[in-house]
Amino acid sequence: MKDPKREEMVTGRGKRILVADDEPNILKSVKLVLEEAGYQVLTAMDGEETLRVARNEKLDLIILDIKMPKISGQEVYRRLREDTKTKDLPVVLLTAIGKEIPEREGWGLSGADYVTKPFSPYGIVERVNEILRHS
Repeated sequence: MKDPKREEMVTGRGKRILVADDEPNILKSVKLVLEEAGYQVLTAMDGEETLRVARNEKLDLIILDIKMPKISGQEVYRRLREDTKTKDLPVVLLTAIGKEIPEREGWGLSGADYVTKPFSPYGIVERVNEILRHS
Protein backbone atom coordinates (compact mmCIF):
# COMPACT_ATOMS: atom_id res chain seq x y z
CA MET A 1 0.00 0.00 0.00
CA LYS A 2 1.40 3.39 -1.01
CA ASP A 3 1.80 6.13 1.58
CA PRO A 4 0.26 9.29 0.01
CA LYS A 5 2.38 11.59 2.18
CA ARG A 6 5.55 9.82 1.06
CA GLU A 7 4.42 9.76 -2.60
CA GLU A 8 3.81 13.52 -2.41
CA MET A 9 7.43 14.06 -1.32
CA VAL A 10 9.01 12.26 -4.31
CA THR A 11 9.61 15.44 -6.28
CA GLY A 12 13.40 15.82 -6.50
CA ARG A 13 13.67 14.61 -10.10
CA GLY A 14 17.46 14.62 -10.10
CA LYS A 15 18.03 18.07 -8.64
CA ARG A 16 21.37 18.25 -6.83
CA ILE A 17 21.67 19.25 -3.19
CA LEU A 18 24.75 19.67 -1.03
CA VAL A 19 24.23 18.82 2.64
CA ALA A 20 26.99 20.29 4.83
CA ASP A 21 27.13 19.27 8.50
CA ASP A 22 29.90 17.97 10.73
CA GLU A 23 27.60 15.49 12.49
CA PRO A 24 27.61 12.15 10.59
CA ASN A 25 24.17 11.11 11.88
CA ILE A 26 22.58 14.31 10.59
CA LEU A 27 24.32 13.94 7.23
CA LYS A 28 23.17 10.34 6.92
CA SER A 29 19.52 10.97 7.86
CA VAL A 30 19.11 14.09 5.71
CA LYS A 31 20.87 12.43 2.76
CA LEU A 32 18.60 9.38 3.04
CA VAL A 33 15.30 11.28 3.05
CA LEU A 34 16.40 13.60 0.25
CA GLU A 35 17.46 10.64 -1.89
CA GLU A 36 14.11 8.95 -1.17
CA ALA A 37 12.48 12.13 -2.47
CA GLY A 38 14.41 11.85 -5.74
CA TYR A 39 17.24 14.31 -5.11
CA GLN A 40 20.90 13.67 -5.88
CA VAL A 41 22.80 14.43 -2.66
CA LEU A 42 26.42 15.41 -2.13
CA THR A 43 27.81 15.86 1.38
CA ALA A 44 30.51 17.90 3.10
CA MET A 45 31.72 17.77 6.71
CA ASP A 46 33.52 21.12 7.03
CA GLY A 47 33.43 24.63 5.61
CA GLU A 48 36.40 24.20 3.27
CA GLU A 49 34.90 21.10 1.67
CA THR A 50 31.54 22.87 1.39
CA LEU A 51 33.05 25.76 -0.55
CA ARG A 52 35.05 23.43 -2.79
CA VAL A 53 31.99 21.34 -3.69
CA ALA A 54 29.77 24.42 -4.16
CA ARG A 55 32.26 25.98 -6.58
CA ASN A 56 32.98 22.80 -8.56
CA GLU A 57 29.58 21.12 -8.83
CA LYS A 58 26.32 22.23 -10.39
CA LEU A 59 23.95 22.46 -7.43
CA ASP A 60 20.33 23.45 -6.99
CA LEU A 61 20.45 24.07 -3.22
CA ILE A 62 22.74 23.85 -0.17
CA ILE A 63 21.74 22.80 3.34
CA LEU A 64 24.41 24.34 5.58
CA ASP A 65 25.06 23.94 9.31
CA ILE A 66 26.09 27.23 10.95
CA LYS A 67 28.53 25.52 13.35
CA MET A 68 31.10 23.95 11.01
CA PRO A 69 34.81 23.15 11.50
CA LYS A 70 37.61 24.86 9.52
CA ILE A 71 35.35 27.61 8.16
CA SER A 72 32.10 28.49 9.95
CA GLY A 73 28.78 28.12 8.17
CA GLN A 74 28.30 31.87 8.56
CA GLU A 75 31.56 32.55 6.71
CA VAL A 76 30.75 29.91 4.07
CA TYR A 77 27.40 31.63 3.48
CA ARG A 78 29.11 35.04 3.14
CA ARG A 79 31.63 33.65 0.62
CA LEU A 80 28.90 31.92 -1.37
CA ARG A 81 27.05 35.24 -1.68
CA GLU A 82 30.22 37.03 -2.85
CA ASP A 83 31.03 34.44 -5.55
CA THR A 84 29.36 35.06 -8.93
CA LYS A 85 29.01 31.28 -9.47
CA THR A 86 27.11 30.70 -6.20
CA LYS A 87 25.54 34.04 -5.24
CA ASP A 88 22.03 33.03 -6.32
CA LEU A 89 22.15 29.45 -5.02
CA PRO A 90 19.42 28.84 -2.42
CA VAL A 91 20.82 28.03 1.04
CA VAL A 92 18.99 26.56 4.04
CA LEU A 93 20.87 27.15 7.29
CA LEU A 94 20.75 24.57 10.08
CA THR A 95 21.08 25.94 13.59
CA ALA A 96 20.93 24.38 17.03
CA ILE A 97 20.83 27.68 18.88
CA GLY A 98 17.55 29.54 18.68
CA LYS A 99 19.12 32.90 19.49
CA GLU A 100 21.05 32.76 16.21
CA ILE A 101 17.84 33.22 14.26
CA PRO A 102 17.01 36.86 15.10
CA GLU A 103 20.68 37.79 14.72
CA ARG A 104 21.07 36.38 11.22
CA GLU A 105 20.81 39.81 9.57
CA GLY A 106 23.60 41.17 11.78
CA TRP A 107 25.68 38.13 10.81
CA GLY A 108 25.27 38.85 7.12
CA LEU A 109 22.74 36.04 6.79
CA SER A 110 19.75 38.11 5.67
CA GLY A 111 17.68 36.38 3.05
CA ALA A 112 18.75 32.92 4.21
CA ASP A 113 16.15 30.32 4.98
CA TYR A 114 16.76 28.27 8.11
CA VAL A 115 15.73 25.20 10.08
CA THR A 116 16.34 24.79 13.81
CA LYS A 117 17.74 21.60 15.32
CA PRO A 118 16.34 19.22 16.31
CA PHE A 119 14.29 18.88 13.15
CA SER A 120 12.32 16.25 11.30
CA PRO A 121 14.24 14.96 8.27
CA TYR A 122 10.92 14.85 6.40
CA GLY A 123 10.39 18.50 7.39
CA ILE A 124 13.66 19.26 5.61
CA VAL A 125 12.34 17.58 2.45
CA GLU A 126 9.17 19.67 2.61
CA ARG A 127 11.20 22.86 3.04
CA VAL A 128 13.53 21.94 0.16
CA ASN A 129 10.56 21.11 -2.09
CA GLU A 130 8.99 24.48 -1.29
CA ILE A 131 12.17 26.48 -1.92
CA LEU A 132 12.94 24.74 -5.20
CA ARG A 133 9.36 25.19 -6.43
CA HIS A 134 9.81 28.95 -6.06
CA SER A 135 13.34 29.26 -7.44
